[in-house]
Amino acid sequence: MKKIRLITLPIALTGLLLSQTSFAGSPDASTIARECRDVAQHLEWIVGSQHRDPCAGDVVVAAAYINAAELKIRHERYDEALIAMHYGDVELREVAYTRAYCANFSPLVKPALAKTIRIISELEEMARTKA
Repeated sequence: MKKIRLITLPIALTGLLLSQTSFAGSPDASTIARECRDVAQHLEWIVGSQHRDPCAGDVVVAAAYINAAELKIRHERYDEALIAMHYGDVELREVAYTRAYCANFSPLVKPALAKTIRIISELEEMARTKA
């Protein structure tokens, strides 16, 4: 009896883990839209305390692109959302790595940039499966 339980437990755990992995691999629109909103709000929060910095406008522009992507996702216009996310991604890359006057914001936007890259890949996957 104990031997059957010891064999059944790993099989059940493996099934549970695989079901979660397959769920995690298929993003849904509301989750991606929520992630966009969270990233945009985080960027706006970063700017809040340093709104007079010359780079603040650049970060706000990136947040605006990501907010626009959220709205496009909610209206199921995934190709347009992908374009807006790419614009936001480019803006964040410029802030993080290229623009010398953005040295204060560079380390602050890198986590948002990483999330943006992940959201873009999820959105590309979703656009492929919906097409």
